[in-house]
Parts: sequence; C-alpha cells; structure tokens
Amino acid sequence: MKKFFLKFIGCLGILIAFLAISQVVMPSIAYAGDDPCLHGMRVVGDKSIYLSHMGLFNSNCHDYQALFEVGFTGANNPEDKYLIAQNGDPEKNEFTLRPKNNFVLSELGSGKNTSFKADIFEGQYERLPDQPPKPLISDVNVNIKRVIHFRAFNPNAKISPTLEYLLFGNSQEQYVAHKIIAPNDFDQILAAKNLIPLTDNELNKALTMVFPNRPTPNESEMFRLSLKSNDPQNPAIQINGKGNQKLAIGVEYFKETRDYKKTS
Repeated sequence: MKKFFLKFIGCLGILIAFLAISQVVMPSIAYAGDDPCLHGMRVVGDKSIYLSHMGLFNSNCHDYQALFEVGFTGANNPEDKYLIAQNGDPEKNEFTLRPKNNFVLSELGSGKNTSFKADIFEGQYERLPDQPPKPLISDVNVNIKRVIHFRAFNPNAKISPTLEYLLFGNSQEQYVAHKIIAPNDFDQILAAKNLIPLTDNELNKALTMVFPNRPTPNESEMFRLSLKSNDPQNPAIQINGKGNQKLAIGVEYFKETRDYKKTS
C-alpha cells in the first residue's frame, strides 16, 4: 500500500510539472484552430462605443458572434470624432472598422489580446463606391474595455423557436443585437428606447432576450418578425427566461443579411 501511494505521488508530481511547462511552451487550446485574420467590425453606440464582429458561417476565422465595449485613443480625439458623427445624422449611422493588421479573434474574446489599431469608415467599408475607401478616422488605437458576448457558431444549431436577441449596454444606454444561430440568418443592432431596469453589473455580459409572442418556426417567419426601428407594437420580452416586460425599439444601426446566407 505504501509503495502504491509513493508511486501515485510520483506520477502526480510528474503530471503537475508537465502541465506547468505546457503553459509556457505549448499554445493555448482555445486558439489552436484559429488563424490570424482581418476582422472587420461594425461600430455602434451614442455614448459608449461598442463593436460587433462581422461574422461568417463555415469559416475558421470568422465563425463567431462577438460584441465588445471599447475605447478609441490616438491623434485628434478619435473617440469624440466618432461620437459626433454617430449622433449627427440618424439616416447615416452605419460605421465600420477595419483593423490595420491580422489577429486571432478568440484572443480578444479571452482577454489575451486587449488592443489593436484600425481605421473607421462611414458605411460598410467593403461596399463603399470608392475602393480603397477613405477613412473617417485613421490609425485609431482600439482598446478593449469589456467582452460583452463571445460565441462560436455551432454548425449543428437550429433556429430558436421564438425570436431571440441579445440585450447589452449599461444602466444608461441599451442596445439589442439579433442572436445569430444558423444559415440563413441576419445580424442586426438597434437601440432600446426604454431602459430595462438592470444594473451595470447585471449588464456586464449580454443577456438573452426572448420574444414569446413572436414564434419562429422557420426562417421566413424569423425575418418577418424581426425588430423594426420605432416599432409601434412595443413587443413583450423575457430576459434570461424571466420577467414580463415590453421593449420600445429605437433607431436601427444596421441589418446584415448577405454575409449570413447559406453557401453551397
């Protein structure tokens, strides 16, 4: 029995030593399947600044839905310049961000990487008439303040039986992003007119918002029942499966369908 115990202790010591070494010399499993890529993002927010990753299904780089709160630093007050532009014309409120270099997206999600440099554009930079497009703001330092939502797409997932969005923001401003599940799907962010009574701590991560009166048995119903800017219905919502509230919907920042279609 004593020999067995000593042998067990010896094996345990070897295992601990191996794990300690592996943290230094071996890459994290979380990043093993990811490649460094150029991760375009949409920029939203009227007071704080949020990024929404421009995802793609069936991609070893872009098959994530990700939301971040960020700050902009650099020459000529880039944060103020963006906020002034965003609050200037509600009909021209789609802004996108193109990083200056490739990086591994999951390293932003884990906190291993907390900053990168980028240019900011009015409109979707890949679809502007002038190519290459002229940035609204160049060489911005993008600093991650908070990872709000980070989720890899599940290739076997099915659409939700009822309409689902993600609620994010803080106690002073709130936004809703459509929860992207499976092709054919869409990405969309709108502002919430009425603030849901939640604390900043409760909103530290995005909360799942279900619309129980909007069943989505198929894709066509999901698109038909999707949220509309200034929807007069103020639909009923449940947050994380609880509550019986209504949501007043404000301005729409974007609705992207092209990048989430089924591919052959």
